[in-house]
Amino acid sequence: MAIYSLISDSHRESIARQLERLLPTTTFDEPLRILIATVRHAPSIELPELHRFRDACGQHFEISAWSQHDAQDRAEQEPHHAKPFTWESARIQWPGMPSVILSQDQGTDHP
Repeated sequence: MAIYSLISDSHRESIARQLERLLPTTTFDEPLRILIATVRHAPSIELPELHRFRDACGQHFEISAWSQHDAQDRAEQEPHHAKPFTWESARIQWPGMPSVILSQDQGTDHP
């Protein structure tokens, strides 16, 4: 099992500043300084998107790619699906979290 603890760029500095405010109030300043440095240098990760296409026969298939353009290029290389393809949606799924689906109509959240 893998456990991920990732902090978005927009929250990283805010959390570090809040922790810095605790420094004058604690005798555990060295562990707190290490925690602040860890938060400031927390890793980030980019997840590929799952792009859903419909082929000329009406069959759906998904391609993992970094962008819609990348997915369309990869779909063109698929020998098992009837061309032309229609891009329908993309989603990012993180284990244990709701997926975010972007479609031709609009972006919606789905649990």
